[in-house]
Amino acid sequence: LHALGLRPVWDEGGRVTALDIVPDAELVQPRIDVVVQVTSVYRDQFDGFMRLLADAIDRLAATGNSDNPVALSSRTLAEKLVAAGLPPERAAQLARLRIFSNAPGEYGSGLPDAVLEERESKGDAVLADQFLSRLQYAYGAHEWGATLPDGNLLAEQLRGVQAVAMARSSNTHGLLSTDHPFEYLGGLSLSVRHLDGASPSLYVADLRGQTPKTTGAAKFLASELRSPYLNPHWIGTMQQEGYAGTLEVLNVVNNLFGWQVTDPSTVRAEQWQAIHEAYIRDSRDIGIGKWFEQHNPTAQVQLIERMREAIARGYWRADDQTVAELETRLQALTASTTKDAQRPLAPALPGFGLSAPAA
Repeated sequence: LHALGLRPVWDEGGRVTALDIVPDAELVQPRIDVVVQVTSVYRDQFDGFMRLLADAIDRLAATGNSDNPVALSSRTLAEKLVAAGLPPERAAQLARLRIFSNAPGEYGSGLPDAVLEERESKGDAVLADQFLSRLQYAYGAHEWGATLPDGNLLAEQLRGVQAVAMARSSNTHGLLSTDHPFEYLGGLSLSVRHLDGASPSLYVADLRGQTPKTTGAAKFLASELRSPYLNPHWIGTMQQEGYAGTLEVLNVVNNLFGWQVTDPSTVRAEQWQAIHEAYIRDSRDIGIGKWFEQHNPTAQVQLIERMREAIARGYWRADDQTVAELETRLQALTASTTKDAQRPLAPALPGFGLSAPAA
């Protein structure tokens, strides 16, 4: 709202009832044209506010002020759509839409699966096309889930985007605890890079403390990786959780890889090396190997395979010693799990089958 130059109007119960346009003379900075990408859950729960925002953007786009970037870009896009064969009135309506999500009733972008599954191509074009295709449905004040015939309206609105921001308001979730941040913030970066040839700047509005602040996504991710996930106290807590703890570690590494693919600038090679030091080399000597072996050796196998993929795709130039350690550990785990699979099953204990135990 601040970027667009909009002011919320509140009722006595603390609810937003309208969005007023701040006059040019009162602006503390020039207006910024904004594209909003919402998840399907947000779409389903906050449709009332989405309509308020879409109506305010419509009014901004209708102004004749030559310094208003919302109006300028709307007119430019409308002219492009008319040239492509759309009627002028419909072209103007579509050009003003700025809020995008899945088709009504659909959920998710499919990007995490595409990034993490085994596949030949994980290039920008393939992944961006999937993201843009799934999230191209526009939501306005008077229409719900509109699309551009023979085109992609989200792609048209993302061309020229210079910065993307998302908010984090809880210590429970950051950029690595789930796949949604790289799915959406990373997915937008990936899409803009595919469209324009360069990634936008990524920011996190950090609302966790008493004083909100904005920080770069790479810095936010680095702090999050260092504070809990490379911290021996956090690792020790995961070890106490046994099997569930191994899955938490694997989840973090997979999400780091997701960021590596969607926005390579957010991840540094030394961060992969730090993961290796903590979870393969066990540089702190806290029994990482035995923990995985006891509770879930497959998780460490998958962790190593993800790190090997980072090396194979050129994201991380690991030194010879690191590569050798990864291969040695992988072979040991593979041999161990194969041996366990070949071991005959123990006879069932009485009372744990369908038959009743003896008195």
